[in-house]
Amino acid sequence: MANLQHLKILLSGTLQFAAWRKANGNLRPDLAAAILQGVNLYYADLGEADLNGANLGGANLGGANLGGASLNGANLSGANLGGADLRGADLSEADLSWADLNWADLSGANLGRADLSGSNLNWADLRGAYLGGTDLSKADLREASLSGAAYLKGVDLHGANLSGANLSRVIMNGVDLEEADLRGANLGGADLRRANLNRAKLSGANLERANLKGADLSGADLRQVRLAGCCLEEAILQGCRVYGTAAWDVKINERTDQRNLLITDVGEAAVSVDNLKIARFLHLLLDNTELKDAIDALTLKAVLILGHFSPERQSVLAALQGELRRRDHLPIVFNFAGSETQTTIETVRALAGLSRFVIADLADGRSIPAQLHTTVSELDNRAFVLIAEKSSRIHGQVENFLNRVNVVQAIFEYSSPEHLMASLVERVVASAQAWSEQLCNRHTRPITTPLLSDIASSGN
Repeated sequence: MANLQHLKILLSGTLQFAAWRKANGNLRPDLAAAILQGVNLYYADLGEADLNGANLGGANLGGANLGGASLNGANLSGANLGGADLRGADLSEADLSWADLNWADLSGANLGRADLSGSNLNWADLRGAYLGGTDLSKADLREASLSGAAYLKGVDLHGANLSGANLSRVIMNGVDLEEADLRGANLGGADLRRANLNRAKLSGANLERANLKGADLSGADLRQVRLAGCCLEEAILQGCRVYGTAAWDVKINERTDQRNLLITDVGEAAVSVDNLKIARFLHLLLDNTELKDAIDALTLKAVLILGHFSPERQSVLAALQGELRRRDHLPIVFNFAGSETQTTIETVRALAGLSRFVIADLADGRSIPAQLHTTVSELDNRAFVLIAEKSSRIHGQVENFLNRVNVVQAIFEYSSPEHLMASLVERVVASAQAWSEQLCNRHTRPITTPLLSDIASSGN
């Protein structure tokens, strides 16, 4: 029960109350269970006051000092607390529904199991606040700062407006954020494991390095979201909008649901795909004319040239490149530097997969057979043409390649760079193109391209 003298002085005016407190050595006011509904307490000094169970519904506490005050179970429904100082205050189980806490300082406050549904927390400072079991459904938390909030597990933020809010490194595992507005919010490094973000608005938000393992993001708007380094293992992404999403180094596993990701913007014809990384690539492809031209150039014109091209053999490489360019091909050169690392093998495989066909020069090819063994066997839909300078020592394993369905069945031997240039189109490129076309149909009919024995035996 409130101290009647303390209550009487408070009701006489906030200035008189402040003077009385100062004259009495900042005596702690006892206002427990006081009826202060609708009272004007604008800028009142209520720091450290006992207001447990008090009824302050609809009261004007704008700019008031409530730092360290005890408001456990108090009724502050619809109250004006705009700009109020509530640092370290105990608001556990308090009713703050539809209260105005615009620009209020709630840092370090205890809001455990408090009802803040529908409240206005625009620009509020909630850093280090305890929010266990708090009801923030439909609350307005635009631009609010919750960075480092002590505890948010079990918080109900269903339909809350958190646009522009600072939630970096906040622990929010299992939090209900269904249909919440998080546009432009900073969630960098936040713990959102198993959080419910169904149909949440996250466009423009920062989720870099956030942990969303097992989170439900089905139907969420992830346009222009930064997901670099984010964990999405076991997450549900079904039906998300991912237009413009930056998804570098994202952790995804086989249990991540990536079905029907929409890669086009709102208002555009819907294009969906079942893979986040492919979605990013397709978005770039659809949105970038230069990239589309580059892809066309690769798929239609690229020719991979493999070989050891030492300074003495640069004329051979120049001949290959020059003649291919004149024929409107795009030569890609992989000049072996003598190292046979796993990275080298993977690079050769990747480049071969992007090329229309591959020309492998076996002259001085001490390690080329090892590279070809992996690449030829794994890319059976790419044609390989083997060439070598006359008098070159050819590795014995090369004969095994000639039995592969994707290898033109003879080695073209050239006597000089000039001979190579003169014969390249008719005896190398034409054969490789014909071989490539028939590889596409190898499951329906046998390859019937003539052998190149005449080429091998012609010499000149």
